[in-house]
This record gives sequence, structure tokens and C-alpha cells, in this order.
Amino acid sequence: MKPLYSFKVGEGENEKKVAILKPTYSQVEAAEFIYGQHFNKLIQDGFMSRAMMDKKFNDIGGLFAQKTRDEVNESIKTLMDVAKTIEFYHGADEGDLDEEQKEQLKNAEDNYISIQQSILEKDYNLEQMYNQSADAKAEQHLMKWFTLQCSYYYEKVLSREENKVVEEKFELFEGANFEEKLNQFNLFLEEIDDDDDQELTDRKQLIVEALPTLNKALSLWYKQLANDQKSMEKALEQFFPEEEEEVEETDQEQIQEESVESDEEDTSSKKKAAKKKAAKKKVAKSKTED
Repeated sequence: MKPLYSFKVGEGENEKKVAILKPTYSQVEAAEFIYGQHFNKLIQDGFMSRAMMDKKFNDIGGLFAQKTRDEVNESIKTLMDVAKTIEFYHGADEGDLDEEQKEQLKNAEDNYISIQQSILEKDYNLEQMYNQSADAKAEQHLMKWFTLQCSYYYEKVLSREENKVVEEKFELFEGANFEEKLNQFNLFLEEIDDDDDQELTDRKQLIVEALPTLNKALSLWYKQLANDQKSMEKALEQFFPEEEEEVEETDQEQIQEESVESDEEDTSSKKKAAKKKAAKKKVAKSKTED
């Protein structure tokens, strides 16, 4: 399995490298079977497919959904045309392009990114409409399957063969099959308990910190928006930018609050010092008068 994306979680001694390995062809085939199996079970349990929802809610949301789907299809066609333009210019040496061609290439690359984002947003709107459908539930199960099968972390261990400390890869979720991995997944998502040993506590913290990024990265790979470290970093920055801004704003607010609290404490301590000084003067004055 080839690496798809790696990132770090934790700080200091607790910092760990987490990696997603690109699913193999056999894993993708197995996942498609899992998807179909789970989809059929959901239908039997009473969930409706997207097609069934379209028929049932045709007067309410069906026309809107069809319009959105048509827009997505049109955007995909445009995206393919833009991709051909980029491929054409990339086929030539950079020195062979004149200024007009370089400008056309830059515009095509910018359009490619904006069209991709537009498709993702429209697709998200459709997903919101169908998030309770058997299709959506089966896809969620599929993504969980990929997460359990393709997630790893690295630990520094002493190698007896090389007689030195090396970084070794371990499965993030251990188990001989999907059910065993799923049981461990559910265990790690439980709140940290006082009865948990240190190893279990550390693994729970690792999973909680790593899981959001794992889900985002696998979702981008599944939608064919990224397929290696470089494209994944770019896609994460492009499609999930708000969270980083929110974190920065939160940090700034905390700094401001701490600064205000510090100022208030300084002011309070100055007032106390002034009161003490005044009290000392009073005592000295009364002693002089005596």
C-alpha cells in the first residue's frame, strides 16, 4: 500500500505521525461489496434510496434536486474542457509559451479550482437533501470501512536487528476483520475514564485528534479531488479553510482575554498596594501624634 497522506497530532513527547495508505485495488473491490451489502440491508430496514425519495418528494424538492444535478453535470463537462486546456499547455516546455498562452494557462488553472469547488458545494447541497437516504448511509459506512482499513500511526521502537531506534508503522485500529476493528473504533470514541490505563487513554486521545483529518482526507480521495500528499494538502486548504481561521480567531480572543485579565490583576494589585501604603501612613501619623 502506497502512502496517500500523513500528518502529525499531539505535542512534544506525545506527538505522533498518522498516515493514510492508499487503498489497493482489492480493497476497493471489497469496499464496493460492503457498500452494496449495507445498502440492501438499509432498504430492508425501511430506508429509502435517493430514487425513491425523488419519486416521493417530487412536488417538494425533486425539481430543485434535478436542477442541481443538471448544474453539476454541466460543471463537470466544463471541468473536463478546462482540464484538456491545462494538459495541452503542460505538454509544451515553459519556454515555448508566449505571454498570452501563459495567461491562458493561468486562467485555466484558476477556473479548474473554482469549478471543482462549485461542484463540491452543489454536491454538498444534494447530500444534505439525501443525508437520510440508504445511499448516504451506505456511503458513510463505506468511508468508515476505509478509515478502519487504511489508517496507521508511527511509533519509535528499538530495532534489535539494526540495534537502534527506528520509526515503525502500526495499525490505528487493530483486528482480524472489520467487526473487530469496529469494536475497537467504538471503544476509542468513548470518553476517557478514570479506570482506563495510560495506554488506552493515549490511544483515545490520538483517535479523537486524528479522526477529523482522516475523515476529510479520505472523503477528498473518494471524490477524486486528491491522490497524494501534495494534492491533499492543497485540497484540505482549499475545501476546509474556515476551521483554520476559526482556530486563529479563537487563539486571538484567548490572548485578548488573558491580556485583559492580566491588566485587571495588575490594576487590582496596584490598588491593594496603594491601600496598604495609605494604611501605613495612617499608622505612622497616629504614632507621631501620640
